[in-house]
Amino acid sequence: MKSFKTMQWVRFLFILPLVIVWGLNFYVNVKKCILYLNFWALTMTLLYLLCIFPSAGRLQVEVKLIQNGAQLEEKELSSSWKLGLFFNSLAWPITMTSVVLFTLFLSDEQVCATYFDFGFAQWRGAVVFIATYFPMLVLVVDFMINSVVFSYKHLLINVLFFLFYIFITFIGSTIQDRPIYANHLAFRSTYGSDYDMPRPNAT
Repeated sequence: MKSFKTMQWVRFLFILPLVIVWGLNFYVNVKKCILYLNFWALTMTLLYLLCIFPSAGRLQVEVKLIQNGAQLEEKELSSSWKLGLFFNSLAWPITMTSVVLFTLFLSDEQVCATYFDFGFAQWRGAVVFIATYFPMLVLVVDFMINSVVFSYKHLLINVLFFLFYIFITFIGSTIQDRPIYANHLAFRSTYGSDYDMPRPNAT
């Protein structure tokens, strides 16, 4: 088990890159990013660290106070760590699903759609790849230095989230009259085509 200080430093050093990657991912795909699974994996991982980083420090202080004989009322105890564990329980299955599907099936579709919609600069494709695999790296490293408790009651939340994701992708594909992942997540056999519309210049 690594020291608490080391664990917090690692989390702190991950938060800033996650914020930057999240911002770049949003910039690359703009509002369409919410339709991609890797955006949700990135978001849940970032929310987990933003919740657990400050709450872990407070929990450490509370433990030392109690060990020194302090009497803390229930309402004075930190509870934000529970929210952190909630986001962690969502981040793992979403990120694993995102990485597996992106690696095996979805990478070309999402990268090509990004180029087609927003420009053909190669850095846009690089952002998509980093946004997909970086959350997995963060979660694995955090898991190696931390003891995270998983609750089976969160399984239902994960099922509900994936149903919600299918719903928003259906709405999104209906609004833009295009499938989110052309070959693997299309709700109709045919869609309209806007390929003759002007495209932005690569930047």
